[in-house]
Amino acid sequence: MSIRNAMRLSAVTALLVGSLMAVHSQSGQAPFTIRRPQDGSTVRENVRVEIPRASIGRGGFVAIYLDNKFELALAPDPDDDASKPFTFAWDTKANKVSDGEHSVRAVLYEPASGSGVAVNQKGSSEVRLTVANKITDGPSSLLLRYKNREGDELDYERLGKSLIVGGVSEMGKSTGDQILASVRSKLRFDVQDVRFDSDRGVDVSLVRNKLTELAILQSGQEVTLDPGQLSNSMYQELSPQGNVFYETGTAAGLAEFMQVGLPVNNTLELPELPTGREEIGATWTTERQRLDIPGLPPALQPRVTLRNKLEDLEWESGYPTARIHQTYSGTPPNSKAIQFGPINVTSPTVIFERDIYVAYNSGKLIKTTRTLTVKGRTTAILDPSEAASGAAGGFPGSGGYPGSSGSPGSGGLAGYPMTPGMPGGYPGSGGAAGGRSGGYPGSSGSSASGGYPGSGGGSGSGGYPGSGGGGRTRTQAAAPRKALTIREMMASRGGSGMVSGLSTGMATEGMKDKAVVLQAVTTTQLLGAHADETTATVRPAAVKSVKRIAPKKRHK
Repeated sequence: MSIRNAMRLSAVTALLVGSLMAVHSQSGQAPFTIRRPQDGSTVRENVRVEIPRASIGRGGFVAIYLDNKFELALAPDPDDDASKPFTFAWDTKANKVSDGEHSVRAVLYEPASGSGVAVNQKGSSEVRLTVANKITDGPSSLLLRYKNREGDELDYERLGKSLIVGGVSEMGKSTGDQILASVRSKLRFDVQDVRFDSDRGVDVSLVRNKLTELAILQSGQEVTLDPGQLSNSMYQELSPQGNVFYETGTAAGLAEFMQVGLPVNNTLELPELPTGREEIGATWTTERQRLDIPGLPPALQPRVTLRNKLEDLEWESGYPTARIHQTYSGTPPNSKAIQFGPINVTSPTVIFERDIYVAYNSGKLIKTTRTLTVKGRTTAILDPSEAASGAAGGFPGSGGYPGSSGSPGSGGLAGYPMTPGMPGGYPGSGGAAGGRSGGYPGSSGSSASGGYPGSGGGSGSGGYPGSGGGGRTRTQAAAPRKALTIREMMASRGGSGMVSGLSTGMATEGMKDKAVVLQAVTTTQLLGAHADETTATVRPAAVKSVKRIAPKKRHK
């Protein structure tokens, strides 16, 4: 080929390429491809799959296939910035994806020309990735310890929900699960002091547990409590193993638990770690551990012996962690009945499972996931359609924590007498002397004395807490637009509603005894957990001694 012909060919090629680029630029549609992660990459935990936004035309959507199985379809917002990638978050741990090679395929669909319904496949892209959540090159054995440092302030988020399990509970016409409530809270774990205890031979940490946020979702409405009205702090002296040497404020949060009866806990409840060095697969037991049953403050939680197993080493929130699995099954000691939120369960069997993720380098609790199931019998109304009939007394009524004066047994649990009630009751229809239709706090409830659970001493069926009166029906109540105090929350919500009243374990005598299965699912997660840890954090040992560390009074 002559030099002249070569130059002509080069000019023609450049012209064609320029024309194609101009057409592509005018259409605004980039090549459809998975740009990140790249094919052959090793990934873990949350995987961010990125596709050029400009490659998806107006009205188009992307179907995601994992290992050739359809996962979901996503459509971008038409107003999205085209310069930013379109993303899909693949949570390999939440979806329990096994370690090893997996495929991620994205398929682009866009509306067919001249049709507002039909779509055509416009593109497809696939990458093969190696998932590696487990740590294969970690230590063969571990001496797990919490490494608290004076001045540390760790914030945790806790998400919990409690429900009546459908299908196995006798719920009348209802067959599906019935959500009792969902709770979102934040808790600060504040290390006030760390000193060496020469008698025990270990560092002793003074820590403060403080509930800083609490939002409750019930009957489709979320209420955020005023931070100033949350429970006082609980102080604890802890060993590096997590043993509690001393604690104060064990009744802190009693008002919240009593009045709300929800899966709320105002303490971090550090799981107790094994005494010595353990290898993967090792098992041990920990005695006198609190169960965290919804609606009961720490002081009233049953204590049991948990079985533990060091399952594996794996990545969690960017930290190399040891995963411990805890289990318990049986009837807690001295528990002929268990109060699960608003429902009293007799002849209970408790099944407890919890996974614990402890960062073995930094000594931090990273995450816990817990499922607690209570099986037994109850006379509470479980079918929402029955709740409107007014058969049971529900939550409204005055009284104290276990109730006003009454003979032993009818007044509910012994101890914790409280002042006469909050405005309104909790849910449920009015009882014998409980006034007109009850609701979230219920309408006026006369002066029926409350019980925790059953009837109070005087007359009228039992109430959960709170005095009668002050409540409004749901049709009258406006949705809250600000943070509320507990008193305001209880006063502002009313109506017969679906009685979280499912009413409650405070059922009157003569109600049918029925099977019930209740469940509480809770996840506690360290906030701000992100950076990979590859080396142990070393700090000099303290040389101070302490017999008893008093809480710092300036903190509430």
